[in-house]
Amino acid sequence: MESSVLIYTVKTMSGEKQMLKIGEIMLRKRWISLKQLEYALYLCKQTNLRLGETLIQLGWINEDQLQEALKEQHWRRLGLWVIN
Repeated sequence: MESSVLIYTVKTMSGEKQMLKIGEIMLRKRWISLKQLEYALYLCKQTNLRLGETLIQLGWINEDQLQEALKEQHWRRLGLWVIN
């Protein structure tokens, strides 16, 4: 079976590119809960670590999940998103 990829532009009603923070992406994917995100953000302020690093240290996500979320964030910043 051939794999197809659809790329489309993600824009809001006002025509702006959709920006999602990394934590929002992980919430949407249901990899973490809102309480976990809030706690991890609190720890980030205490430790000066990035959110992804903190979530990995807590064992709530793995490196592959972080890379997937970062890729999605990057594509969204460009105004594009890929659906496999």
